[in-house]
Amino acid sequence: MINIKNVLYMLLFTFISSFLYATESAKDLGIECTVFNVGQGSGVVIRDKNTGDSLVVDAGHSGTFEETSPLLKRFNSVVFGGTNPYARGNLRAIAVSHSDGDHIKLLTRVVKSSSRALKDQNKAGTPTKVYLGSPFHGYCSGEGQKCLDALIAVNAIIVPLSHRMTREQIINKTIEEKGVLPFFTNALIPEFSDALRELSTTILAANMSHGGEGQFLGDVATPGELEHAITTTDTQFKGGTNNNGAVVCLRYKGIKLTLPGDIDGDCTDRIVNATEASFLRTDVSLGLHHGAEHKRTNNTAWLLQTDSKYIVVSAGENKGHCHPSFSTIFDMAALLRLSELRVPFHIIQCGDKGTECKAISNIKLHAHFCLMPGTNIEEHDVDGFKWMRMYTSLPLFTTVTSGDIKIVMNASGELLILKH
Repeated sequence: MINIKNVLYMLLFTFISSFLYATESAKDLGIECTVFNVGQGSGVVIRDKNTGDSLVVDAGHSGTFEETSPLLKRFNSVVFGGTNPYARGNLRAIAVSHSDGDHIKLLTRVVKSSSRALKDQNKAGTPTKVYLGSPFHGYCSGEGQKCLDALIAVNAIIVPLSHRMTREQIINKTIEEKGVLPFFTNALIPEFSDALRELSTTILAANMSHGGEGQFLGDVATPGELEHAITTTDTQFKGGTNNNGAVVCLRYKGIKLTLPGDIDGDCTDRIVNATEASFLRTDVSLGLHHGAEHKRTNNTAWLLQTDSKYIVVSAGENKGHCHPSFSTIFDMAALLRLSELRVPFHIIQCGDKGTECKAISNIKLHAHFCLMPGTNIEEHDVDGFKWMRMYTSLPLFTTVTSGDIKIVMNASGELLILKH
């Protein structure tokens, strides 16, 4: 016998749930970006809190399998976890700046550990699209090949930014020198863009050709379509994988986030010269090449043109690398101190190959007031480098001291930086 009261309760519950769903869906929940503490490397997940969909920009690390298992768990939780209970999340797109292991090694594990979910997503008609920065050759051996094979296995749609290739050529790693793409700027990543919500994600492929004369797809303000990038001359790759990498920019409600990979000074010069002064200006930026100083990386021209309000440096103590260097942190601090923006005191870390960095830093810090008065400097040796940990209230963060860093962009235009 049907219980009328239970039926009425069920109908009422359905109506209220539908109303709440419609209300929550209509409300723009914003964008959330997590810069993971991956050690020496870079790993970023940008999540659309409305849809639950994610964009991964690089995913590397330098640790062993056992050391990075907790990192993998955190990474997967953000990519596939639900911040919106009404939206089932998908990994919509991946942008790999270049094929070096510290930017791609973790991605192989992410793809393999979630292969079933990614295959199901592909069957549902929303396959993951992968944009590969730097020459395709880098994905044909070593960590690059492992990652490419894992992406092919889950039927991801792979788009090498350096070459026009069929899926068969990608699978067989057959590289044709004809049909390469030019140095271009402002190409749209449509899988993570929504004009109605003022959300656009663009990519700049830093192929060093055409004498550094960048080609805008569309114009500075309006992104163009990647398919329209056609060159009449073969791209000339110079400077290895770093300088031919990709830069990702996300704009949302007037807020801009820039993830520049490991491009060096030669490449930044070309980009600065090829673009209008306002094109690179950003609110939050990941430090170039983990805060490196060689080859004029993080040079003054780049820092001034990007004019970041917040800078996050993704790096960890690692044998053979001194990232970020003291001189880079000093230059970044010199830029950031020009604004009145200050955040709660926190610790940042930088290193130096010399033995007099403590004396030098004391002179420079107090002479230029880059860090707040009363700054404490702790110095210790790791693998022959001198590392310093310093307290600051400048909007400058290092993942090695702050852990995972969450960048929250609300629909109201509010920007928040939250430490783990």
